[in-house]
Amino acid sequence: MPFTMTIHSVGKTGSKSGKSKTGETWEDFLLRLYHETLPSQEPRRRIVFSTYHEFEVGSATNMVIVASDNSLDDERQDPPVFITTDPPQF
Repeated sequence: MPFTMTIHSVGKTGSKSGKSKTGETWEDFLLRLYHETLPSQEPRRRIVFSTYHEFEVGSATNMVIVASDNSLDDERQDPPVFITTDPPQF
């Protein structure tokens, strides 16, 4: 079932919101929305940490850290983001 998601960035004004595609997981949707906020030359990100990830707990909010790898295979983490969903996905 589609759901809405809003990404809230710590220390930044504004946020990014959208509606998921049918069958899209919260992880896939988060990365799609997150990449829409980045300049096109930025490397792809992946989720490296989330507060809720093992099983559904009924929460509408989750804290997530994403990261990219540079040419030296070093991980570069972005600042944490808070995401909210409706209906709850976590």
